[in-house]
Amino acid sequence: MKNKLLLSLLACAYLQALEFGYMGNISTSMGGAGVALEDNDFALYYNPALLTKSKDSFAYSFGISFSQNKLFELSKIDKNTDDNLKNQLEKVKNIFAKNNNVLAAANNTSSTNNKYGNFSPVVSDFIKNNKDTNNEFSELAKALEGTNGQQNTSLETAIKNIQEKAKNDPSIEERLTEQLLKSTENSKNDLETNNVDAALLGNIISATDSTKFLDIVNKSSKDNNGAIDIGTFLTDLGDIDLTNLVDDKTASDISVVYDSANGKNDIRIISQNGFVYNFAKNDNRGAISFGIFTTLNANANAALDPNHNVLIVKLSDNKTYIKLDIKDGKMHAISSTKEEFEASSALNKQVNHALNAGSLALLEVPVAYADEFALTYGDLSLGTTFKYIFAAGYDIRKNVNIDLNGINKINFKNDLKDPTYTHTIGLDLGVLYSLDDLNLAMVIKNINNPKVKLSKNTATHLNPQVRIGAAYKLNDLSFAMDLDLLSNKTLSLNYPKSQTIGAGVKWDIFKNFNVRGGLMYDFKQDQGAIITAGMNVFNFFDLSIQSSFKTAQCSNNVCSKNIKLPQYFTLKLGGSYSW
Repeated sequence: MKNKLLLSLLACAYLQALEFGYMGNISTSMGGAGVALEDNDFALYYNPALLTKSKDSFAYSFGISFSQNKLFELSKIDKNTDDNLKNQLEKVKNIFAKNNNVLAAANNTSSTNNKYGNFSPVVSDFIKNNKDTNNEFSELAKALEGTNGQQNTSLETAIKNIQEKAKNDPSIEERLTEQLLKSTENSKNDLETNNVDAALLGNIISATDSTKFLDIVNKSSKDNNGAIDIGTFLTDLGDIDLTNLVDDKTASDISVVYDSANGKNDIRIISQNGFVYNFAKNDNRGAISFGIFTTLNANANAALDPNHNVLIVKLSDNKTYIKLDIKDGKMHAISSTKEEFEASSALNKQVNHALNAGSLALLEVPVAYADEFALTYGDLSLGTTFKYIFAAGYDIRKNVNIDLNGINKINFKNDLKDPTYTHTIGLDLGVLYSLDDLNLAMVIKNINNPKVKLSKNTATHLNPQVRIGAAYKLNDLSFAMDLDLLSNKTLSLNYPKSQTIGAGVKWDIFKNFNVRGGLMYDFKQDQGAIITAGMNVFNFFDLSIQSSFKTAQCSNNVCSKNIKLPQYFTLKLGGSYSW
């Protein structure tokens, strides 16, 4: 099934690669903790001061991460959501439309004479059930029939009497609802002849104050043969849950579009790959390391014009406007106007909204040096990394129109021709304090705040990142925890910051076999808690994963079948060898 918004986001992944990241496999599987962890193959990336604890070794890692917000939900949206909503609101409008059905008029023997429009069969049945009784609704039934020649005044009086009684006895409203539902069921055939959806009418009666509903019935009798516009109908009913007006699928689709369009949609693809070679510290020099890192982080999102961020639908008559809004966690439909549609509706075709896309790919060639100094209590290690950085970037910002099916008419072909290149340098500083089996550490990455271009006219900085960590080794177990002291900038407009905390444990079961696990959490993102795990077999095969507890349903339009997938997931394969 075609979904324009989903395809648009997939077509223009916006690279978002400025947070700390997770290079290598060991730290990735230990809650992202690596700043103070010994035996960390990728100390060059996490903290150059850790190199004083490294052996002669080399390591490699290849991985990809994926996270999304509302992408999978968008994949389930019916491509005809816009038409479905309008068609179903037309059904609501038809309940009190003028009755032009000659056959139905001929079959209606009641004295109502179709003056309540398409709703007349229900009124007729209500009169038949209550007029000749002594119950609380007999006066109302006679007034609805209007046999006294002063129908309008008599009906208004009867309705007011019912409403006053209901204030003191709420059960009256419940019994009135039961009577109206009974008459609706009895009139199904006549309603069908009038093209009225009896089930829809039943939903509306059940969901609203039945005494208010009588006011609408009264208004319909005053109009031309029962006609009443849907705007008046919704205004008199008050806020009504959209699920009572349209089918559950359409209501759900509209809620997803509403959330997504109001700045909550996001897709990110992150790939970090690296190779390092470490020279252990000896008596003549400190530790040395060099490597190659590639980072590719992708993000795309659409954002509404802040002055036009309300969903107001224009029906096919081009004069009826319905506003859709979230209230108490539910989507509601209320009456609106042409003026409000033009001034604030996101669905106004004269209004342009923003689709933000672009790219930033980084190639880093780092060289690091670290040395260790003995203290009275423990040891202090200092390390520094010099990095050559090559960046290739795109920055794409599109003006688009939207409807309830997604984003319309996008062409990126001309925007993806010429990336913008940057050559620059970066500097990292790290410190490690060791006391027996306890390590405390801090690293500052990109301390010189290098600047990279996203396009000829836009640029960003790789802002300094400050992370602290602690680690402790107990026999075959290694524990570690990291925390970002500062929030790190991303290029995502919806989630512009990242700040994580993570912890994990490694168990060296045998010399060439270990298992790892951990938890991490990003305070600035919307991924929830993330579980991490990994294992190493004979050094050359190392598998690591990260997965959020939050899941989303992926439809068979995107996945091979309807399944639940995590909103965030990382997979890394790698290996290492030391001597």
